[in-house]
Amino acid sequence: MNGRVITSARALHAAINVHKPHDTIELEILDAAGGRRTVTLVLALGTPN
Repeated sequence: MNGRVITSARALHAAINVHKPHDTIELEILDAAGGRRTVTLVLALGTPN
């Protein structure tokens, strides 16, 4: 995420929690076949998990 390697759901949760609603983040997603794609997300206000 934003150039940082995330290896677990807990790490992703922690990385997202330092951002605020309406921040934009980029995630590079790797599929099972090794393919990569980058998605841009705008964080919304909501109840934390």
